[in-house]
Amino acid sequence: MKLGVIGAVGVPSLQALDFVRPSYADSTKTVANLFDSLADEWFIDEVAGAAEAAAALGLTTENMTFGNNPASQLSQVQDGVTRGIQMFAVYAPLGQGLTQMVRFVGDSGHLAFEYDIPPWTYPSTYGPAYGFYVNDRIAPSAYASAKRLFESMGGKGNVVVMSAFPGGQHNEGGEIGFKQALDEFPGIKVLAKAPGKYSREPAQKLMSDWLVQFPQIDALLSYADTQSLGAYTAMQQAGRTNIKIASINGQIEGLQAVKDGKITTTVFLNPFLIGGWRTVRLFDLMNGWKPSVLERMFWLESDIVDQSNVDKYLSLAKSKPSPYDWKKMSRTLNPDNWESQGRWYPINPVDFWKAHNLGKPEPADWLPADVKAAVDAGEFEKLLSEYKSHIGRTPI
Repeated sequence: MKLGVIGAVGVPSLQALDFVRPSYADSTKTVANLFDSLADEWFIDEVAGAAEAAAALGLTTENMTFGNNPASQLSQVQDGVTRGIQMFAVYAPLGQGLTQMVRFVGDSGHLAFEYDIPPWTYPSTYGPAYGFYVNDRIAPSAYASAKRLFESMGGKGNVVVMSAFPGGQHNEGGEIGFKQALDEFPGIKVLAKAPGKYSREPAQKLMSDWLVQFPQIDALLSYADTQSLGAYTAMQQAGRTNIKIASINGQIEGLQAVKDGKITTTVFLNPFLIGGWRTVRLFDLMNGWKPSVLERMFWLESDIVDQSNVDKYLSLAKSKPSPYDWKKMSRTLNPDNWESQGRWYPINPVDFWKAHNLGKPEPADWLPADVKAAVDAGEFEKLLSEYKSHIGRTPI
């Protein structure tokens, strides 16, 4: 789903950048979505959600891609600010360039960053333009998915593990969840582990090599549907489609693969809702909503999908228009009775980094003083309770 590739550091000419620049009458009503690529169905679903939410709120969207060169992304943000864009939704691989992007936007707008943020930091550490951070709560569902798979194997067998890309919170979520399940099943033997790089071709080659190396593989743990499908192609070519797959993402192609029996289980992360919800929050920030010091990191609860329940998730993912009421999500349009329409919860930064720190030791005084005071005073528990009371109607 997320490609964590770090490229050259030289800033290219704007003519060389891979992004679309439509002409809008009012750039202040534009939400810029910045990704490494729109080739992955995850990003396609996410920008579709962003576009639907934007249209409901009287906004437009502009999609920019930077390939494997984060320096291009910095140029895109700088150029967008020059053209009057004030709302940016950004995936920055491994969190590279966050400080510079926040500085470029300054007091003129807000940025939402997803998935990757350097360990032991907090959005307000970077400056007021860093509006909020979004993620999926992957680890618990990855654990439950792998556990279900291992139980179907009788608690014993040989598995290979295909991580995604070293570093980053999406990869870390799968790492934490799958490892927890492996620790509980001593009869499961890990034959090999290597990254599939969120892509079909590298995953297909890796799985092909494993199939040659290991005559008995009972299951694959994969951190992304895209690479799971690449691995399945290798299994087809080798005539070994009896290998079970526990996957993560739940984008449309992954859900369809579950229905078709190619993937045993996946974790539904709902990219469409991710894109729409963060667009609504950017709209709210630009229209006067003032979040509390703890309303800066959020995650969306995820679900396990297998053949017993895949139809309802596939129906939701394919529904156009979606069943979400984007205006009802807005904190400014509905200050008292807003509804998340999904299990969105604030993240306790202290607890989050204890588990998702990518192996980095905790530095002293990393948490801003006002955030620490709020956590110590029990404000997080109150905020969590508030969000639970405002979930409202959910499609599933």
